Amino acid sequence: MKTGQSSRAVTARPHGFGLIEVLIGMAIGLIAMVAIMQTMVVAESQRRSVTSGADSNTGSVIGSYLIERDLRMAGYGITSISPSGVLQVCGFGTVTLYNSGRSANTVPTYNGTNPGTNTYVPFTPVAINPGGIPAGDAGTDTILVNYGGSFGNVSDRATIANPGGDGTSLTVTSRIQFHKGDLIMVVSVPAGGSCEVAEITELPGSGECSAAAGSTNLMTRAAGSFRSYWANSAAGCQTIASRFNGNPGTGLGTGVYDGGRVFNLGPPDKFASRVYAVRNQVLTMCDMTTHDCTAAASVNDSAFWKPIAPGVVVMRAELGKVTGYNGASSPVWTWDQAPPATLAGWATTATRPDGQVASLGVAAVRLVLVARTDQFEKDEISFTTATVPDAAGDVTWARDSGGGSRTFSLTGLASWKHYRYKVVEAKVPLRNVTSGRSLIECPVDTTTGGCS
Repeated sequence: MKTGQSSRAVTARPHGFGLIEVLIGMAIGLIAMVAIMQTMVVAESQRRSVTSGADSNTGSVIGSYLIERDLRMAGYGITSISPSGVLQVCGFGTVTLYNSGRSANTVPTYNGTNPGTNTYVPFTPVAINPGGIPAGDAGTDTILVNYGGSFGNVSDRATIANPGGDGTSLTVTSRIQFHKGDLIMVVSVPAGGSCEVAEITELPGSGECSAAAGSTNLMTRAAGSFRSYWANSAAGCQTIASRFNGNPGTGLGTGVYDGGRVFNLGPPDKFASRVYAVRNQVLTMCDMTTHDCTAAASVNDSAFWKPIAPGVVVMRAELGKVTGYNGASSPVWTWDQAPPATLAGWATTATRPDGQVASLGVAAVRLVLVARTDQFEKDEISFTTATVPDAAGDVTWARDSGGGSRTFSLTGLASWKHYRYKVVEAKVPLRNVTSGRSLIECPVDTTTGGCS
């Protein structure tokens, strides 16, 4: 060390963040985390709304598709409008459909004689709110659809000549278009109002069964009731499964079916009798051929009422009836739920002003389904006059240019303002009831009866 040079202590300068800096950094980080979490919450809420909205859309669309599919088939094979046809006798009488899976005292029985009673379950193409079917959720309708699956038009040619007093055979004037395995409906003369469903498992003397000699117009069965399934009794016949079966100890009364008719309903898996209803905010379907859909104790049993579209809260439907024609060819429509009280109310014809023969009677069904999301919105949704439902909770459907429409309310649903809704409407022509006769398809103005 040089003389006169002062010595200084060399000290290390501290490095890092001070307490204030750390606190400021933590505050910034917390603010950023809050912003990120808020963004995630909003995004997740939007995702759930979109997803649940898609679910409600899917439920209503699927439900509408399934009902429309059946409605387009409604009446196929059962709409003979003659005085001795299915609609006249069975639609306003009684039908017994026996099924091998049920005992004789629980088989479905259709009763079309008293539309205003709680036993009314008509064997007609379509019925809305039939009295014998337990009602669905409050403010909803039930729809019954019936149709066959025959490949041929079997009508009054198959007249019963002898109902077989010995309880072993049924003779008809023509056996054309009947096939082994088909379901048949044995129809009494109109005064009797009695109809029975059974299954053909043998046509004696036909190539479908055997070459054994016998009447080509004869249908036979095993010992027991005509209500039993039709059973094989000839050598060489393949046995048909006993899907439709009744009480083998009871035979048809002698003469009851003299002069009656036999109609072909087609193969068992093509015959349909289905009821649709909204139960516990789920669209359900009950199959009358396999379950007793009239049993009030079974409305919550999914084995009876099978869920087909969740989230459906309302189903409404109406029958469209053509009562006449305006101008040259514009149909005049009446829309309501009342079942026709006569055969002419279902199907008849009239000459239009332009000279063409056209249909009168039930020609269409219109329906609306409302589904709601599964997502419960924390804050009430601000519905307006332009939304569905509107601010008052009403849904308007079946609008036309004449100002006609139908309205129902969703305010009866718990917390209805906390959910979003999807509405699907459809108008389905009943081609099998109108028999293909001229009928204009267009949006109908209910005031003028013409196209809107």
